[in-house]
Amino acid sequence: FGNTDVVQATKIEVLGASFQTLSPDELRIYRLRNGVRVDNVYPGIFMQNGIRKGFIITSINEKRTVSSEDINEVIENAKNDVIYIEGIYPNGTVARYALKL
Repeated sequence: FGNTDVVQATKIEVLGASFQTLSPDELRIYRLRNGVRVDNVYPGIFMQNGIRKGFIITSINEKRTVSSEDINEVIENAKNDVIYIEGIYPNGTVARYALKL
């Protein structure tokens, strides 16, 4: 009748965000080769560090980010539970974040 197992959130859930791969048209508009947009931000690491909806992640831990699967892979394999995110906001502001998972 149920159990008392502790369910741990996956690392990508802890970020508190959902992601969307940019379309070829969006890549052209922003003059980017790759990128994944932060579609929504929920309570979690992104919100705590000021990462806002619309931020376009171009790399994590110096690895190009093409899809949300790329984000998941890098996060799951992060050494020391720290990730370094680089990207750009739609207004052209470049931003870098170091996040402790």
